Amino acid sequence: MFAPLAGRSPNTIVAATLGVLIVLMELTRISANTHDFWLPPMLATPVVFAARGGFVATLTTIQILNVTLAATTVVAGAAYLARSAFGRSWRAVADDPLAARLCGVDTDMVFHRALLLSALSAGLAGVLAAIYYGNLGFGAGLVYGLKILFVAAVGSYYAPARAAVGAAAFGVAESLWAGYFPIEWRDAWMYALLAAILVLSSDRKDAPGTA
Repeated sequence: MFAPLAGRSPNTIVAATLGVLIVLMELTRISANTHDFWLPPMLATPVVFAARGGFVATLTTIQILNVTLAATTVVAGAAYLARSAFGRSWRAVADDPLAARLCGVDTDMVFHRALLLSALSAGLAGVLAAIYYGNLGFGAGLVYGLKILFVAAVGSYYAPARAAVGAAAFGVAESLWAGYFPIEWRDAWMYALLAAILVLSSDRKDAPGTA
């Protein structure tokens, strides 16, 4: 499915990815007989970072492990893309696949390796989320997929580090909303915010005199 779309707009790949996600979600629902499976609590021991008066700031062991592994993966991936021969080829293909092919870059190899690395990263994120929450139901993938679609579009397809920073900012904004406003409206407002940022950034890029 992805190979014929490799030379098209990145938005096309993202939309196709979302379609595949929906198919896999439904296959998972059917195989699980529409039941969620819960894991026992893992590494849930709280670690106290600060305490004053009646207020205690803590993180669990699994939260610290998740943040460490996610940050390590992002930094290692950004360094790999910035310094390796594959990273140079990847940036060339991302910028202009036809020009890269004319310069001797194996665009098919770059595409398949990028697809493999992104799938491994997504798989790692899914495992970490399932261990943290104790469950990752068949419907959770759609919620994550929609958020990733918007964050990737806003943050930049060509700079994974920028997209990761944007995703972290999005998570902080979600947490702040859950702490101060009605949580049932959180996703609606966050999607609206991302859509507004995407529209405004697109208008700025399309304006005359901008690169």
